[in-house]
Amino acid sequence: MGNVLGSKPEIDLSCAVKLTKLTQIDTDVCTRQGAGFSVISKDEKSLFIGGGLGLAIFDVRNPAAPVKKHLLETGIFTREGGAHMQLVGKSTLYAAGGLGLAIYDVSNPTSPVKISQVETGVATREGGAWVQVVGNLAYVSGGLGLTIFDVSRPSHPVIKCKAFQTTVGTRQGGEHIHVAGKLAYVVGGGGLAIIDVSDATAPKLISTLTLDVTSREGGGSLAAAGHTLFISGAFGLVVVDARDPATPKVTNQMETGIGTRQGGAHVIVQDDVALIGGKGGLLALNVSDPLQLKAVAFAETDVGSGEGGDTKTIVGKHVYVCGGLGLSVFECSAFGKWA
Repeated sequence: MGNVLGSKPEIDLSCAVKLTKLTQIDTDVCTRQGAGFSVISKDEKSLFIGGGLGLAIFDVRNPAAPVKKHLLETGIFTREGGAHMQLVGKSTLYAAGGLGLAIYDVSNPTSPVKISQVETGVATREGGAWVQVVGNLAYVSGGLGLTIFDVSRPSHPVIKCKAFQTTVGTRQGGEHIHVAGKLAYVVGGGGLAIIDVSDATAPKLISTLTLDVTSREGGGSLAAAGHTLFISGAFGLVVVDARDPATPKVTNQMETGIGTRQGGAHVIVQDDVALIGGKGGLLALNVSDPLQLKAVAFAETDVGSGEGGDTKTIVGKHVYVCGGLGLSVFECSAFGKWA
């Protein structure tokens, strides 16, 4: 289910790099519909993988041979919507899913302790939710909007603003949020919204931008490099100049041949390298000049599903690709090459 859309760009052999697959394993928590999400511990020894069937912790001191150490139910992730997480500091894990927001103490990675759980008012079973913590605030976006929590006491999250309407999310595809300074950038099946969150109790919608790459079923994915936004979805990748938040502009667009209408395509950017992943595989782009994107590597991952796609976590030279069909680990020679 879920056909890959579009054509893959040709690899630019003048600056091609290597994506070397080290291993592939089952996660026991990810589902075809919701895929999964992973975060690395601060000491880079443990990988936390969330999916519709729970939270798994792997020992990744040897990235080529991950070892599962623990598995637990979360009560918030759904089969359809998957999971999103962020590790704050050394030991506080924020996990968002279709049934709420949970906060864990992971000071002992092999035995996480849930310290709180709250409803968000914006998540859906189909689209899940996305969370980003900045300072003492947790921003949770989902198909029904944006909720902001005061998490100065992680054991007692307090709502500052509930279900602010971003106008771009869908129940099926949810929303992806990135907060930088006083602005929140939200991407969903309806496009891009830029929101003033300088007052967490009263966000203000600054602008919206319709995009040709996102889908109602799969939503969209966003990575930011300063005021340059890379937004990926079922139908390709766009680059948006958001220096003026009132008038964001698309400055580049390309087909990637990676995403599906249902699963979308996830993008992450580091060291002028964009990695785009989904059912169609893993594509690496040189984005040092956002106006001249260059495809520099491609690899099959064998873990992205048509229904849920995949997500990626970068740790040093290693890339952990987490999808509905498992976890693949790659070594990438591109990081630091153009930065």
